[in-house]
Amino acid sequence: MSGAEWATNVLGAVGGAAVGALALGAVVCRLNRNIADWVFARIWLSMSDEVDKSLKVYKRELFSSGLTGHVLEVGSGTGVNLKHYTDPQLGKDIESLTMLEPNERLYEKLEEGVNEASGTARFPIHTINDFFPSDAVATQQYDAIVFVLVLCSVKDLRETLHEAYRLLKPGGKLIFLEHVCPPRVSLKYLAALMISPLWTSYGDGCKLTRQTEEAIVEFDWHETEIERFTKAVPHHGLSLEWLANNIIMGQATK
Repeated sequence: MSGAEWATNVLGAVGGAAVGALALGAVVCRLNRNIADWVFARIWLSMSDEVDKSLKVYKRELFSSGLTGHVLEVGSGTGVNLKHYTDPQLGKDIESLTMLEPNERLYEKLEEGVNEASGTARFPIHTINDFFPSDAVATQQYDAIVFVLVLCSVKDLRETLHEAYRLLKPGGKLIFLEHVCPPRVSLKYLAALMISPLWTSYGDGCKLTRQTEEAIVEFDWHETEIERFTKAVPHHGLSLEWLANNIIMGQATK
């Protein structure tokens, strides 16, 4: 056997082992929610600051209007958006902020951030880790509900939006910035379909082909404003734009 053949065989074996390990890990994540939460928390903790930095300009534009009264953020993660809410200009009309994060490992980091921010925030900040506890949350309670890179991973998209709609006061705003399904007639869409089983397992249920915009506009909104653009979200120098760079951003007023 030549050196080239030996190297090819070794690389093939290593590649096969890596794919097998990823597949096994995906199965374990699907079967065990605690392990899946731990895996995603490790992934998100390593990249959340970088993702936030890449979307900073868009977030400031998004939060420049609509953040009034009582605000609920769904899927707060580690609390990377706290700095926007407590910004003297962006958060000047907020009366209270509730941050919801169901992943217990991310919730611990969120509480740390909230405790630190509460010392200087001019409004009360609360945290909850039950996903829309309907028995404890009154209808029409919030003036704004915020989703940032969350609707891709909720278990039931329409049920989540229904709960958000129920909790919004008349005139309240659904504020969102989400990656969405790529064009269906594209290589990117085919790639998304192929990688989805692994991506969803390791990504807390994130679905690359979710039709989020279509689900939002189904509700009886008084007004909707939606901006569509493409934006690469880098991670340690690697661009994921070929998978998740189709972004929608906007507001829907009840």
